Amino acid sequence: MKLRLFLTGAIFVFSGFVSRGQIVEALYQGFENGETSRVSASPTSGMSYSTSLHASGSRSLELSQSMTEDVTLYLDTLDCTNDLSIRYITLTFDHICRVPMNVNADVSQQYQVTYIYFKRPNQENWTRATSTHYNTPEGSGSFRQLTYFNTSSYSDWEGTSPTTNEMWKGERFDFNNIITPSLAPEQRKLQIKFVVKQRNTSGATGKWMFDNIKVSASSEMMVNPTISMAVYPDGYLHPSS
Repeated sequence: MKLRLFLTGAIFVFSGFVSRGQIVEALYQGFENGETSRVSASPTSGMSYSTSLHASGSRSLELSQSMTEDVTLYLDTLDCTNDLSIRYITLTFDHICRVPMNVNADVSQQYQVTYIYFKRPNQENWTRATSTHYNTPEGSGSFRQLTYFNTSSYSDWEGTSPTTNEMWKGERFDFNNIITPSLAPEQRKLQIKFVVKQRNTSGATGKWMFDNIKVSASSEMMVNPTISMAVYPDGYLHPSS
């Protein structure tokens, strides 16, 4: 008996991968056992690993809110001193943010939310990532408006603790022209950090979980891939497909 192979009813066409500049993976962290650590936390007690929830592999990283201070996750410094053509930096990661916003807090207190910051080592102040840097097509409308993540960033993060890997969300941030050809070589470095704000004494401890953190660099803008769907063959004429 001959086996017949049928095309699936939908063919996905990917476009937008082509870029004239070579894309370099400057940092990747999947938090698996045996993987060289490319991150650090302050305080160290605020960082742990989860084997029950992960976007891929068998582990993810978890930041737990502190009642006494902010908890910060630092990525290893991106060093572009050996390639003066690099000027486009992209940060991607998967995460679940279970940090509630303390809407009843005194106005003098920081909201219980999470932020992303970046800077060059020679700069004194950190710059907060905003909607200008956010480049996730199906991402969080809440982040675009408020520039932070918390339980209200996505509807399936609200109301429950993370119990399923279906809750992971992928994000992309572009830090373009932060590193420019005109900079002195020693200034061609970029630091990135994730911050969980100190929790209010009356609030529940929030957690921010990460997996598959990746930093890519290129001399050309890295274009998001676009996906279009074409039905083939025609569903009415070829129902068996």
